[in-house]
Amino acid sequence: MFRYYLTLALRNLRGNKLTKFVKIIGMAMAIVVSMIILLFVHYEQNYDRFFSNHENVYWLINTRKTTKGNETVTGTPIPIVNEILQNVPK
Repeated sequence: MFRYYLTLALRNLRGNKLTKFVKIIGMAMAIVVSMIILLFVHYEQNYDRFFSNHENVYWLINTRKTTKGNETVTGTPIPIVNEILQNVPK
């Protein structure tokens, strides 16, 4: 039965090779793009999950005004760390 399906598929590939080639490449690209999207979503969902208390991990973003407009900085200055340690409950 498998041999029959294989010969049928090979016969279908013989006709109009350009169309078949475009369809196969399109399907392969769709599969690759969907795999990349799934890997990206998986990575984003599991970011910082290796900590034992990953529910309590936060990311501080500082926004400062410059002459070019607002600028986002992800670094945390030392005074903010001291303020958080003193005022945020553990």
